Parts: sequence; C-alpha cells; structure tokens
Amino acid sequence: MKITVITDSSIYNPTAGVNRCVSLAKGLVAAGHDVDIFCLDACSAGSATGDLGGVQFRHAASGIPSQNRWRRGWTVCVQYLGELNRFVKNTPTDAALVMVGKPWRVFLILQVLARREIPGFTERNEYPFILAPQIDTFLQRQAVQWWYIKKMVPRMCGLALMTKNLETYFRQVTPRCPPTIVIPMTVEPERFETPGMSPFPFRYIGFCGVLTGTKDGVPILVEAFGRIAAQFPDIRLVIIGDNSDTKAINDLRAIAEQYGAADRILFTGMISRKEMPRYLGNAALLALSRPRTKQAEGGFPTKLGEYLATGRPTVVTRVGEIPDYLEDGVHSFLAEPDDVDDFARALRTALSDPAGAEQVGTCGRTLAHTVFDYRVQGKRLGNFMSGTMQTPPLYT
Repeated sequence: MKITVITDSSIYNPTAGVNRCVSLAKGLVAAGHDVDIFCLDACSAGSATGDLGGVQFRHAASGIPSQNRWRRGWTVCVQYLGELNRFVKNTPTDAALVMVGKPWRVFLILQVLARREIPGFTERNEYPFILAPQIDTFLQRQAVQWWYIKKMVPRMCGLALMTKNLETYFRQVTPRCPPTIVIPMTVEPERFETPGMSPFPFRYIGFCGVLTGTKDGVPILVEAFGRIAAQFPDIRLVIIGDNSDTKAINDLRAIAEQYGAADRILFTGMISRKEMPRYLGNAALLALSRPRTKQAEGGFPTKLGEYLATGRPTVVTRVGEIPDYLEDGVHSFLAEPDDVDDFARALRTALSDPAGAEQVGTCGRTLAHTVFDYRVQGKRLGNFMSGTMQTPPLYT
C-alpha cells in the first residue's frame, strides 16, 4: 500500500512530534508499505528532500518560514497546500495519515485528500483541546473544538490514538466516530544501540523536553536534584531543550541555589535528532518528573521511549497510562507526580544501587524492543489502515 504521511513540521526539527512521525513511517515501511512523508513546512536546514531509513520525505518549500502569524498562515494555505495538492496528484497514493494538530490545517488537508479521492486517517497523541489556549477567546476555542470533533473527525476513515484515554474520549464526544486503534508511544531502538562517547567528562542525570510551563515538570526535577545533590557530589544535572527563555532559566537556577547546586546544572539548549542518542545514552540516570495534568492524562511522552531504548535507568512519574506499561523497580523507578520528596526518593534509590539500577535499565530496554518498537506498532497500524479504507467525503 502506498501511504503519504502529512506533518506540519520540518523533518529536521528535534521534537517529539517529528520523532513520532518518523517512527510510525518507518514502522509502516518495515511492514511492507511504500511511505512518503510530506512536510507542510519550509526546510530551513539540510536538503528539502531525502531518505530516512527507506522513507522518502519532502518539504513544501525551502528557506526560512515567516515568523509573522498571519503571513505564515497565508503561506500555508496558498503555497504549502498547493504543493501538497500537486504531490498527491502526481504520486499515486492509496491512503494518507494526517499528523497535524491545528484544526484549520486538518480541514484544508482533508479537502485536498477528498478531491483526489484519497482515504484520510489521522493520528492524535493528546486531547484536541490542549492547543486551544493558543486561540484568542473562549468562544473561539469552543467553536474550533466543536468544528473539529463534530464535523471533521467523522469524515476521517480512522483514528490512530496514543492512549486508551484518548480512544474513550473520541468515542464519547464524536458523532459517527470512525474506527479507532490505540498505537502507544513508538521508538526506534537501533538509534540508541551505539551512542558513542559521552559529551561530558562527568556523570550526570539527563533530561530532555520542555523547560517552561507545566508539561514536563522541570521545576520539580530541579528541586529534587537539589535535595540529593549533597549526597551524590559527583553527579550533575543536564537539561536538554530550548533555553531561550532567560527568565525561566533564572527561575530554575534560583530553585537549585537554595540547595547550593546551581553550578551543577547545565542547560545545553536544543540538540539535534542525530546527537540525541549520545546525550541520553551516556547518562548515569534519565529523569522525567511530569506532573498530573490533562495533557499527561491523554498523552504518553515519546521521550520516555527514547529513555528506555538507551538501557539507562529511568526515573519517571506515575501519570497517564505510564503505570499500565512500566512496573516500579522492574522497568523503571516510579514516583508520585507533583511530589518533590517522592521524586527525590526515587532518584536517591536509583543512584544508591548502581548494579540494581543497571538491571532496571536493561528491563526497560527490553520493553522498548518489544511493546514500543516501531516495527511492532507499524505493522498494527498498517493492518488497521488497510482494513478501514474508504473515500472521505468533501467537507460541507
């Protein structure tokens, strides 16, 4: 089957969404499908077209995309969608997997697919209302959610959802809900088999993700590290992610300063997809202190799959469906969310018993090579798409 995966991000962006897109595309290829990734975005670094492990990718344009909100929106509507239309017109396509968050972009993509009589599927890895705060007013947010859930989702051939909570949500709120399948977090284990030399000459706890806001709970991680810092003087904390928000960085340093550990925290900034295995694979311990939120309830952190694939011991909070897959002291060290004391306890437990922690890391890697392996989930997704295809109607 010929499948086009559509994303609205450049393939070179080192984000969880891109990693999810690439891993699912590679999984479909491993299952015997012919897959292209079409990036509804400009390529500002690297080649606009290329090959990623048997997956052909192309961007809608080259160059640096406009940072102006309205100009960028107009460019997407006219230039980028025009390129998508030409691509599916000239490339025989049996089905499309839409991995785009913004509802208005999904609407326009579905129009393009319907005019070419291409069955459209969508992948969701969090609740549709998570992005709603970016919309200006309460009434606008409600209108967009209603439009997406009541009008667009029923016109899709199927939904690939990351968690059972998302599946329950869409089945409850969507009239004439299309067929659904739960495709949990996916990872490419071979990326982490040979991480190479450590980027640092010291032992460290590693984290990668969002430094600001409440998504990944970085303030909890920093304070927990501060509480154990004196007990483990050879350990530092390496935080990987966008560090352009100076105020947020200063606030995190202020938390660590209370424990005299501010000089033992390193903010690396963004790290490329190619370099990430080296930074994660050489950590003494990997950590994720995600708090209990609606976003955590509906999603499943892609970074956790990467953590597990390294074989390094991992400390993570019991949020969402993580406890459904990971057993405390077997695959990972689990801590209660929003509890600095308990997260510090879990860090201390892992660092105090290196041999036991290594065994836990090995079991976590086994999970990454079985349940979360992109080839396992790619085969399930391909079978699902093959069995539920139909031509989507035009949006009216």
